[in-house]
Amino acid sequence: FHWGSEHTVGGRQLDLSVHCVHLQTAGPPLSMTSTHFGVLGFLFEVSDTESDPFLAQFEDALPPAHSNEGAAAGAHRRMSDAAVVSEFKGPIDFASLYKNESLTEFYTYEGSLTTPPCSEVVDWHVAMEKRKVSKAQLKKFKDAMGISVGNYRPAQPLKGRVIQGCDKEAAPWYPYTSKAWAETAKGASIVCRDGQFQSPVDLPECPAPESRAPLQLTWGKHDVALKNNAHTVQLDVVGDAGKMKIGTYEYTLLQCHFHWGSEHTVGGKQMDMAAHCVHSQTQGVTSRRGPRYGVMGILYEVSATESDPFLALIEDRLPTAGATAVSNFSGPLDFSTMAGSTSITNYYTYDGSLT
Repeated sequence: FHWGSEHTVGGRQLDLSVHCVHLQTAGPPLSMTSTHFGVLGFLFEVSDTESDPFLAQFEDALPPAHSNEGAAAGAHRRMSDAAVVSEFKGPIDFASLYKNESLTEFYTYEGSLTTPPCSEVVDWHVAMEKRKVSKAQLKKFKDAMGISVGNYRPAQPLKGRVIQGCDKEAAPWYPYTSKAWAETAKGASIVCRDGQFQSPVDLPECPAPESRAPLQLTWGKHDVALKNNAHTVQLDVVGDAGKMKIGTYEYTLLQCHFHWGSEHTVGGKQMDMAAHCVHSQTQGVTSRRGPRYGVMGILYEVSATESDPFLALIEDRLPTAGATAVSNFSGPLDFSTMAGSTSITNYYTYDGSLT
């Protein structure tokens, strides 16, 4: 038992935990050089009205705390003291620890012992459902442990490990957190947290725009699928698509989607909305790591007197929010009205990522 819990959930430490340690006897990987364990953990939170039936079987027979006599000054956990054994010998119904638990919902990850020598030989399984412990029960365990600061090791860095157990199809993308996008959200990847070319970025507010080669667009009227994919409203181009050309680089339009508010900021200022028009690269230097994309971003700010002519073509045909749905509107839609010009000379460029 640990007071407080060693594992935290979303950064939150629970009041008590129990770790049931098992010796692995079958299944890979069985190391030839070390013993491997499987630990099943249960988390407890204090209740004003409930007590735990498993703990009730022996809470009044707990062996007393070790004496501090001879302990080093400031010692918090005394690893080497001889065990104090209670006269209580059971029997105990261990099944009562999980009878009311949903053992289909649990976290799994590869880890270590949580006390020295911290050997990395443990398959960890932690039940998601929290058990209830009364204040009186918790006090008995705290008194028996006799360690005023708690007998827990703080949560350790994952260092690239993946914790299994969360339904990534159900995990929301927003509000954004780097932890969720690296570990639990649909499509999660540590690149979202640790990548070196991540988007969006804060764009500089230029005192004077640079004179650049034109960003040329040959967007035209295209049939579309207007859909809500539960993350955004998106316009998929159907059939022949327009092009975007910058120097020797050429891209083919795939889709445009929208963000409220803008993902890119300008001089630290977030705009009210943005459109990202995603193109696949068809000419120019390509990456060996996979397909490259060119995204044309358009920033919007609210006006009291003006409306956007392109958005006016679809604003009353948007599919329902909150579920994957497709509008009955299929176009054709004149994309050339979206950018306002077929030759744009003032624009930002940088190497980045999907957002």
